[in-house]
Amino acid sequence: MKTKNLKTLFLLGASMVLLSSCQEEEFYEKEIFDTYMDQYQDQLPPVPQGPSDLIEPPTGGGTNPGDGTNPGDGTNPGGGTNPGDGTNPGDGTNPGDGTNPGGGTNPGDGTNPGDGTNPGDGTNPGDGTNPGDGTNPGDGTNPGDGTDPEEPGVILENVSDSHTQKDGKTKIDILWVVDDSGSMRDEQNDLAYNFNVFINDFVEKKIDFKMGIVTTDTNRNTITDTTKESLEKLTSEKMTQNKSAFMQDFERLIKVGTRGYPREKGIKASENFTNVIFNNGVAQQKFRDDAYYIVVYVSDEPDQSDKTLENHLSQLTKWKENAGLVKTYAIVNTRHGRSSAQYERYQEMSRMTGGQIADINDDFHVTLKDLGTQIAELADNFPLSKTPYDPTKIEVLVNGVKWDSGWSYNAENNTIKFETIPEAGADIKVNYQVEE
Repeated sequence: MKTKNLKTLFLLGASMVLLSSCQEEEFYEKEIFDTYMDQYQDQLPPVPQGPSDLIEPPTGGGTNPGDGTNPGDGTNPGGGTNPGDGTNPGDGTNPGDGTNPGGGTNPGDGTNPGDGTNPGDGTNPGDGTNPGDGTNPGDGTNPGDGTDPEEPGVILENVSDSHTQKDGKTKIDILWVVDDSGSMRDEQNDLAYNFNVFINDFVEKKIDFKMGIVTTDTNRNTITDTTKESLEKLTSEKMTQNKSAFMQDFERLIKVGTRGYPREKGIKASENFTNVIFNNGVAQQKFRDDAYYIVVYVSDEPDQSDKTLENHLSQLTKWKENAGLVKTYAIVNTRHGRSSAQYERYQEMSRMTGGQIADINDDFHVTLKDLGTQIAELADNFPLSKTPYDPTKIEVLVNGVKWDSGWSYNAENNTIKFETIPEAGADIKVNYQVEE
């Protein structure tokens, strides 16, 4: 029994020694195998795995779920290398030969494949340089996209107005739109009596003028007998021939009566007159295409015309190559009362054209004198067709030469005035920007 136990013990010990030797050899072989795996891991082909065996890569770890290789570390995500030459297409080199097949430059290296220009080198439309024409919007020049660099939400448009300095008198055509409702008798008398102070500046400046008269009553024909007579007799030529007769004619014709329709539509009346007189009026009645067109509204009631002011104004200006030649002025009720709430239509019409507004309740002598002076001053000014977005960036050229001084911008009537008027025949160009 004792001998059997010793034999068993001996066999057990030998087995343990043999097993220990095998474990050490297996550990040694495993260590060498792991070393080779670490060294050549990237060169081994990917091993297909079933969906249940895939290990989800950690977020942001750059590991390609297809083969465990990070596509952003210079290794091709398809097999860890670029099939062309082992170069990563994300490092700025084309897989084929290092160049972009679209334009010779790799779009991944910050170079524009379309024209070879790097958008990050100062030619980028986002860095202040215009890709369309190379003009920096910060230098006051309208870039290709018309965006104001100081106010990105504002879209700007370039405008250029051209004029030729006339050799002779300035032409001004004036339309008087007079309220002929029952409450206007006194105002018509005041207008007639004080007209001489209105016309004085016209005489002094030798302005070539022509006047027409209509009423706010649009229920009857716009071109009445009074209108036709005014166009014939109220001209600078007639005044030069006989000033006394001219003044008497104005005083008589401006008193249009007080039996007109009580729903006054002064702005519509001016549109109706304009469409007739510029489109199919007889030669002696027509207003001139190259003259200032001044509309003066005189009413103690609000305007009740049907359309929007923009629509009415477009009808007044469509006959002029330069919309700035049209100016509207108003002598209306601006004080508190039943009608003051809507006089704003006349006021807004004047504002849109660079005209002025006065109160019909004020002294007519002062009102007409100021109005005549304002209109007569237009003879020395050059109108802008639109209102500049930034008047400080207006550019004035005379015969192609830029004038940095010797002129000023009048915001009230939206015109350019020269300290010394350019010689007759001079080509005048005004460049500026407007908001779309």
